[in-house]
Amino acid sequence: MIFMFHSGAMELLKIAEKLYDKDSEKAVEVYDKAIKKAERIYDDYAKAVILSNIAKSLYSRGLTNKVIEVYNKAIKIAEESSKRDVILSKIIENLCSNRLIDKALEVVNKISDDSSKAIALSEIAKAQYNIGMHDEALKNYDKAIFITEGVFDDEIKSSILFEISRDFYNYGLVDKAFEVIGKIPYSKYRFRLLDKMAEDLHKNIKYIHGE
Repeated sequence: MIFMFHSGAMELLKIAEKLYDKDSEKAVEVYDKAIKKAERIYDDYAKAVILSNIAKSLYSRGLTNKVIEVYNKAIKIAEESSKRDVILSKIIENLCSNRLIDKALEVVNKISDDSSKAIALSEIAKAQYNIGMHDEALKNYDKAIFITEGVFDDEIKSSILFEISRDFYNYGLVDKAFEVIGKIPYSKYRFRLLDKMAEDLHKNIKYIHGE
């Protein structure tokens, strides 16, 4: 909702993305205008997240020379904001989307809130696993799981652990999925994944029997 009041930078970003395939040099000029427009936004959250979105877009179009610079602008704003951890988590999502894993790992160390840090680490772990960095991914998943021990809100803890257990199940790491399910405080989250497992098993049995 907050971005409705900062549509100028967002509109310029959309124009740059559409223009890139036709005229990359002109698109770069529009990206620069979008960055300048974003930097004039008063609200820290909107400013940092929009800059991060611009950096993500630049990277996806191969304009990598400015990416880290723009991400760093967003990170600096986040560090000075009262919404620090929330903004840094959003930035990490974009960094993972760009597969800038080392930068994401650098940023995650700046997060102090346990729930935000656990979510960010599991986001990084998922990105690592998807590009074949399996050992590193499992280590970061383990870190995220350990950090949830300091999360006192059982709803938030259950949600985080559910997402991790679902990731493990999707990777075919069923034993690890069950291990994490056992740590989930709220049964509704446990049964959500267990029901999915039972449904998949039923489908596989029907397939084997040619039904």
